[in-house]
Amino acid sequence: MPILLFNPVPQKNRMPRSGKVAGLLARVKLKLGSSLMRRIMQSSIARQEVVILKIIKYILLLLALLGTSTLNLSLAHTMPTMRITYVDSDTQQPIAGANVIFFLQAHRGTITGHGGRSRNLFITEGVTDQTGAVVFTAQKFYVLPLTYSYLNGPHIYMFKAGHEAIHDFNLGFSSVEQAIDWAGNGIRKYKVKKVSKIDDTWKALATAKSGIEDLYRVPSTDHCDWEKIPKFILAIERGRLAVLQNERESEVDVALHKQSEVARIDSPLENLAQYRKKQCKNPDKVFGISVPTED
Repeated sequence: MPILLFNPVPQKNRMPRSGKVAGLLARVKLKLGSSLMRRIMQSSIARQEVVILKIIKYILLLLALLGTSTLNLSLAHTMPTMRITYVDSDTQQPIAGANVIFFLQAHRGTITGHGGRSRNLFITEGVTDQTGAVVFTAQKFYVLPLTYSYLNGPHIYMFKAGHEAIHDFNLGFSSVEQAIDWAGNGIRKYKVKKVSKIDDTWKALATAKSGIEDLYRVPSTDHCDWEKIPKFILAIERGRLAVLQNERESEVDVALHKQSEVARIDSPLENLAQYRKKQCKNPDKVFGISVPTED
């Protein structure tokens, strides 16, 4: 009978090498997961909310970067090309030389809804041609999941001296899909009335300036957004100065004007003085006139 020099271990009790690695990884994951959950449970309720939101945000960001289309988490979106036409409401003749701005804003979402910070997603301007049309090429913008999830707009402002100002926009807060759907087939046409009364002229200027103020109110990461609409800003300033000159020549009663429902607007350039400190272009050189300094 042969003598055995060793006692072989039964094969059923031996663990394959791959099984050992898998078991080790499982124990490491369990330990890390338990440690993370223990830290979360030990923190305050507010801290738990912040940590959980960060975890969800990073997971969704990872899925978006990996190209997960089923969850519609794409970071990049595109507003289609827009062709906008303005005609005189009486003569149906095209309005050439009208200044137009087109922009979209977003607001940071919170657990309870809108209430966070805001930013401008895209801003562009143009001037209507002899056919009364202006074309804005497709605008690409980015919306990060769980951050700027509420969109305001798009907004379209039009200003032309001697005409009413037109403001068209997507009412209320919307999703990316709703904002893009608002553009429709990318063709919009507006009929614009002429104005001659001084009060109506001030109303038109106030409406146009409100478009600039919408951009100023947003603490965008790009503090120099005004550089994207210099023609629109300058058109309003020239219109304002022309009305003031017209008032002086017509000897308009200042006291009577103060009783009017419409007040004179301040210069749209006054808000630009603060941007000299933010590495923007020099407003004086951009507009070719002296911009008022801060008080």
